[in-house]
Amino acid sequence: MFVLLRNAFINIIFVFFTLYLFVLGNLKKFVCPNCTRRYIHKNHLMSHLRYECGKEPSFICQYCSKSFHQKSNLKAHMKRCLQNAAKIYTCNTCRKSYMHKMTYKRHVKYELKFYRNRRYNAIDEAERKQFCCGGCNRWYKYLHNLKSHQKYECGKEPQFVCTYEGCTFKSKKKGNLKQHIFNKHGIDLIG
Repeated sequence: MFVLLRNAFINIIFVFFTLYLFVLGNLKKFVCPNCTRRYIHKNHLMSHLRYECGKEPSFICQYCSKSFHQKSNLKAHMKRCLQNAAKIYTCNTCRKSYMHKMTYKRHVKYELKFYRNRRYNAIDEAERKQFCCGGCNRWYKYLHNLKSHQKYECGKEPQFVCTYEGCTFKSKKKGNLKQHIFNKHGIDLIG
């Protein structure tokens, strides 16, 4: 008996859905000449032609680089993107939040190594900076920062030079040179 009722209910839903699609198809009288999408209102068709049909998405999320044809879709996505990022990648030890999984993993690998088995707020600033450079007596919180300082900065001339004509910019760090080229010469070497 139950199976018969369930099958009858499914058939009724199918009939109503088919009828709905038929009526909706007749209501959508504005058809795109390029892709045959249909719209109920003419302004929706015009918006489709202006922003979507045959065009690359021009609205890009600054958090995850996903692109959208319409600004309203981007805004809705960015709200979800921020909420999801804040929920997913929050460090349980120090309560820092990260939007990207790789940034969170880097934090766990390098920063939490020092905080393990301790409470974050109980460590004073002098104790946090535990790595000292023998050449210039600068202190660093993380060993990898000290090694980078010793490799590229301490007692060394800038080795990264801008190659654009007339530009005299020099830097001790490659990332600073890339940022300079992007800011001053308009070429994106960072991505």
